[in-house]
Amino acid sequence: MTHRKTIIKIDKTIYLNNKKVGEAQKKVTTSFAITNFRDTAKNIHDIALKHWQVETMHFHKDKL
Repeated sequence: MTHRKTIIKIDKTIYLNNKKVGEAQKKVTTSFAITNFRDTAKNIHDIALKHWQVETMHFHKDKL
């Protein structure tokens, strides 16, 4: 018996500034979001963004 309800594939493209060469480099990553509840990709995206906003805030507070 499985408890997986939603599986979402996430493709992310990041452009990094390569200072040695003086140009942007493209980096593509793929990850998956697996949940035990049914939801849409949009709602899971919003949940993840809210989570990482808090983590980023904590990171900056820890650096002060």
